[in-house]
Amino acid sequence: LDDQFLPVGTLTLAVPDVGPLAALGGQTATGDINGTIAFAKDGATPNLTINAASTSIARGELAAKAITVNALIANYLKGPAISGTIKADSVTSGKTVVSGIGIDL
Repeated sequence: LDDQFLPVGTLTLAVPDVGPLAALGGQTATGDINGTIAFAKDGATPNLTINAASTSIARGELAAKAITVNALIANYLKGPAISGTIKADSVTSGKTVVSGIGIDL
């Protein structure tokens, strides 16, 4: 924490199996997630940068493969502004499959 009690630093995500984490919320899921969440300041403005990836995540009939999240949440306390991308090779729900997903934030 800095002198204004704002977080500064990087959290590393290294979750080879999301199952136990999902179980904390009474859910069942499979998959992994890896990446970083970085808390920083641009002058007095707090920012949050998320860089995360997963080979796959599934819950019930919903599954996503090759997911990446690269996002910046600027001024996350007073006026959040999100920019970045979310991508997935595929998302499947039952028999419906959507491929090549790319979302610009």
